[in-house]
Amino acid sequence: MKNYFILFFLSAFLSCGSRDTGTQETTEKPNMLWITCEDITTMIGCYGDPLAHTPNIDNLAAGGVLFKNAYSTAPVCSPARSCLVTGVYATSLGTQNLRSDFEIPDFIRTLPHILRDEGYYCSNNYKEDYNFYDSTIWDESSHEAHWRNRPAGKPFFSVFNFETTHQSQIFGDDSSFYNNYGYRLTEEERTKPEDIILQPYYFDSPMVRKLWARYYDLVRIMDTQVGNILKQLEEDGLKENTIVFFYSDHGTGMPRAKRALYNSGVKVPFIIFIPDKYEDLMSYEPGTLTDDMVSFVDFAPTVLNMLGIQVPEYMQGNPFLGNNIKKREYVFATSDRVDEAFEISRAVKGKKFSYVRNFLPHLPLIQPNFYTDQSEIMQELLRLKEVTDMIFRESS
Repeated sequence: MKNYFILFFLSAFLSCGSRDTGTQETTEKPNMLWITCEDITTMIGCYGDPLAHTPNIDNLAAGGVLFKNAYSTAPVCSPARSCLVTGVYATSLGTQNLRSDFEIPDFIRTLPHILRDEGYYCSNNYKEDYNFYDSTIWDESSHEAHWRNRPAGKPFFSVFNFETTHQSQIFGDDSSFYNNYGYRLTEEERTKPEDIILQPYYFDSPMVRKLWARYYDLVRIMDTQVGNILKQLEEDGLKENTIVFFYSDHGTGMPRAKRALYNSGVKVPFIIFIPDKYEDLMSYEPGTLTDDMVSFVDFAPTVLNMLGIQVPEYMQGNPFLGNNIKKREYVFATSDRVDEAFEISRAVKGKKFSYVRNFLPHLPLIQPNFYTDQSEIMQELLRLKEVTDMIFRESS
């Protein structure tokens, strides 16, 4: 710990003066930037997906660390986010049911609360969705929230969440999709449906292929948004003072992924970039591809550990960067109620195997759900199921 503070003292002493951008360029403590997207698994170029065009994310990984075994604690957003912001499993908080509103114990304080106590300016642009509400978490949480709004002299913890890849964005007719997102890509840049590599559990139809092609188009657009945030960081002279996390809130927003505890539902892309001046906090060489297992429950204690802040006893994760790190052999995930669809499933995952226990085996894997069943892909899968059932009945 003593060497940690000596390093920061020397960094501050040797740093250059700030540019006239209205922001502080150098801080004694490292800034923290979390860039998140929604509803994608490892469909990123640097993970080897041949259909993904993600040069900005790939470049971040080239100078940072790419985790091959990073997992959300839930296959839907709000339970996962409640864990991210507290460092406590949703099943311990009581926040495991999607679209709920719980009161969490007073002694559990969120990561932004703790960082604000340590002098950090904490901004969130803009999604919260924790299954509990607390208006005191952030200094600013809105569409306009930005590290640029902080008082002079403060380090920051800023979160930017892009909904571009959310499952809902691929739906709608061709005209609607084009007006919302498609226009941002040229004809040459758009993913070709015939190039899609479908998993065997999806019906191979023109509609299914078109929807997956839209998904990859959205990933490409999201990558540009990530690049814009990183460009702003560099324009403000803050790249060398800022630790960057990039990740998705859970796996793919498709049937047999979202709401399910397969890897397609909980495995996420996760990249960390740490500037050279904070290399003592990094357990890996830049450009490393690691198979170490990490979980969302580890994120909050890892940030605190990196900053030399005592990790509260109630946090249930293991710090994987900084001093006294603890490596995992397994990660855990849970799936519970989503809207009107009830299920109780638990999973433990290692590097080689996954074990999923379903406590309501009499219910189907994909239960009826009003919101999801309106989507084009569910309509298509249900249509093709009817055709298959009809063929089976006629042949029997």
